[in-house]
Amino acid sequence: MKNLHKVAFFIRDVDESRRHAATVAKCFVEQGYVIDDEDYDLAVAVGGDGTFLSMVESSNFDEDVIYVGINVGTLGFLQEIKMEELNSFLDDLKTGNYKIDEIGIQETIVTHKTGVSRFFSLNEIVVRAADLKLTKANIYIDGDKLESLVSDGLIVAT
Repeated sequence: MKNLHKVAFFIRDVDESRRHAATVAKCFVEQGYVIDDEDYDLAVAVGGDGTFLSMVESSNFDEDVIYVGINVGTLGFLQEIKMEELNSFLDDLKTGNYKIDEIGIQETIVTHKTGVSRFFSLNEIVVRAADLKLTKANIYIDGDKLESLVSDGLIVAT
């Protein structure tokens, strides 16, 4: 198991999440973790799925970071830990009694009139013209043409 020492917190900007985040941070510090927003090996989102997605994106999808979600939001598909499970989670983390689930990162490359843009996402990306007018798109997957279409946008999802 990876030796985890430094943790960064990503918090939904609402009072309830900030209150829970203070409790979570205190528990981590009591267990010997160092809070470091710049150089961390464990990233913890305190909120809902939106907070988790923002955390992964803001850390540039760093594959060397372990991502954890503590659910204090409405949806919790990506946030597997509930506040009432925090102490047992920390015990498991300390003893190495956990497993790491690898999640796929979606890479989308868009070739347009002014160049090429590359995007990464966990669940979806929306491609559309800046002026929201209809546009023609040729869709390729791994170099093979899938479709030509005219539309006002395209959602590429995992």
